Amino acid sequence: MTSALRFESRSVILMADQPYQVEGSQAEPVTPVSRNDYQRMLSVEDVLLRSLAEGVNGMAGAEKEQKKQGNSYGGELLDYGLDDPIRTILDNMIIFTGLCSRTAVRAGVSAPAAKETEAKYVRRLEACSDPAELAKIHEEMYLTYVRLVQELHSEKGYSKAIRSCRDYIRRNCTSPLKLEDIARHVGYSEYYLTRKFAKETGQKLSDYIRDVRIDFAKGLLLTTSKDIQTISEELQFGSRGYFDRCFTKAAGMSPARYREVGGRG
Repeated sequence: MTSALRFESRSVILMADQPYQVEGSQAEPVTPVSRNDYQRMLSVEDVLLRSLAEGVNGMAGAEKEQKKQGNSYGGELLDYGLDDPIRTILDNMIIFTGLCSRTAVRAGVSAPAAKETEAKYVRRLEACSDPAELAKIHEEMYLTYVRLVQELHSEKGYSKAIRSCRDYIRRNCTSPLKLEDIARHVGYSEYYLTRKFAKETGQKLSDYIRDVRIDFAKGLLLTTSKDIQTISEELQFGSRGYFDRCFTKAAGMSPARYREVGGRG
């Protein structure tokens, strides 16, 4: 089991009777602030996973549950008795990532999509040693699974081939998506796929790819410190100017403004 999803940049880690205050990669003993309450952790976790199963962002509900339990900590960790504070954070986050993956599969997300997403975020977590950045990656992971479930709910009525097509695009939106590769994945000709996609969804395939990338960019803007140029390049927009135009048209504000206001219009 694991802790609440969200960890502040200064996370209190309870290890036996000696908690540590983590800032960057440094850990120093501090005065104990609370005891590790496993049941409280499970209550917050339950809110997050039940919300995920319904395709709902459960972060607000988790914070409400924390306050109901009489505390406002940013993330209380299950103690594994390790002498490495960063390893403790990672272990908790990786376990919760696995729980999110399994919850998404039970909600109907394809096992390959869920497993690929899990592997991607585990690799990113393992490559990071900064608590603040770990928290952002962890939050991005949760929102990605929520989005997968949301999109599943919106796809009822689509043919198996079009669901597979959309799933393939979502899983590979940071890669150069070629029409020939997508068509080969679903077993159609390029011409037939583009016509069938537009007929079933009412949207051009190229527009759907762009929209998926814009949605992914929103998550990166809010949960990472990556600069906008880097996000534009990772999502295959070609140029910062084109990315800005596409994003502004979809979101009603520039990427910089979206990040500044925290996604609130």
